[in-house]
Amino acid sequence: MDGNGKPEFWIGGEDFGYDFTKLICYESNGNNSYNPVAEIEFPYLLSLNPAEATSIDVDNDGKEEIFLRIGNVVVFIKLVW
Repeated sequence: MDGNGKPEFWIGGEDFGYDFTKLICYESNGNNSYNPVAEIEFPYLLSLNPAEATSIDVDNDGKEEIFLRIGNVVVFIKLVW
């Protein structure tokens, strides 16, 4: 997603004790090993419904954004730099 050519993946979860949803991006550092390189927290955004997430080029600029659904909330995350 950041365009540096390294494989990456995002994983997320919810913490009902502290009331937030968190996404963490892991990026390859070689030899089937990954390091966390980004983290996003959504305070007070929780759902008992399964969430959906995918990457899609929403604005047709050739770069994928993250589409995330948590309950009835839809979020698009765009890398800007």
